[in-house]
Amino acid sequence: MVVNPKKSSEEEEKEKEKEEKEEGKNDKPSMQGWRVLIADDSDMNTKLLTRKFSAGPFKELGWQIETATTGEEALEMIEASRRSGGDEGSGEAETNRRSKFDIVVFDEHMEPFGKLLGTEATRILREKDSEVLIVGFTGNCAVEDQERSKESGQDLFWSKPAPPSEAALTAIEKALAERRGRNKKKEKGEGKWKGLNGGEGGGGGEENVPTVRGRSSRIVPSG
Repeated sequence: MVVNPKKSSEEEEKEKEKEEKEEGKNDKPSMQGWRVLIADDSDMNTKLLTRKFSAGPFKELGWQIETATTGEEALEMIEASRRSGGDEGSGEAETNRRSKFDIVVFDEHMEPFGKLLGTEATRILREKDSEVLIVGFTGNCAVEDQERSKESGQDLFWSKPAPPSEAALTAIEKALAERRGRNKKKEKGEGKWKGLNGGEGGGGGEENVPTVRGRSSRIVPSG
């Protein structure tokens, strides 16, 4: 029997690609039972996002949603959650461990109820947590607003009202994959860590999380 070396090589390459895809699927983190924090001074916006994260494609994920009305309150809740989830006496390791919250949504403008803007609260959180996903939520979509989101370290930038559920979930999945990839590089010592936005302590790059447009809202990758 005559064996075609070229064909054999191509088949091996396809098998390798298939195995890598399967490994990627197995490595994909589950979003089941995520703990979500929504920080917004508007009761209407909070209810809107809560409904969004509890219905449609999010319903089967069973996300646990908590709320705050200021950036200060949100940071206090995150810190309390982080401390209660770790072992006492772990020192610096505990300080840098992942927050029990998996995703935080910051309204970019929460005055006059709080002194911290969403981007300012993000910078403070990023000093301690490089894994939690952070979404900026705002009624302003000017270029300067997106730049501030990028520089603060937010993973996604959503305009109000909330984006379509399918688009939102897809953007979150891509942002999560990108953040995990960059954190793995950091663990391997491959350069200074940067998040999805390309800013200090922020996110990665717009090319990896494309703009998603809806009828009245859009999702952009903070950059």
